[in-house]
Amino acid sequence: MKLYTFLVVGALLAIAISCKTATPKGVTAVSLEELDDVLLIEDIQLIDVRTPIETEDGIITNAKNISYDSEFSTKLLGLDKIKPIIVYCKSGGRSAKASKILLEQGFVEIYDLKGGYDNYKKNKVQ
Repeated sequence: MKLYTFLVVGALLAIAISCKTATPKGVTAVSLEELDDVLLIEDIQLIDVRTPIETEDGIITNAKNISYDSEFSTKLLGLDKIKPIIVYCKSGGRSAKASKILLEQGFVEIYDLKGGYDNYKKNKVQ
């Protein structure tokens, strides 16, 4: 019985950990305090991966909307892989997934805004 309980608890922990979206290795997570400095990087590409409907709530100045969907990889073809890129979504989950795809496609300097647009809107004055 103890072994069964141990296995069930272990399985539940593994599921819980795997469901948490973490910043992929090779991607720099950026706080709101660091955002202004990162935005000063020459030729930075600012990408909003929310849906067009979500962007009606607002968008960070100079951001380009490239919705994270089944066509996301194809939509990246117009971006420069050498230039730094910062991504954000509504709360941080999709931007972490988008960052992983950016890494897989060969982008070399990737930043992910912690807490996404919700955090930005709540704590930043535009």
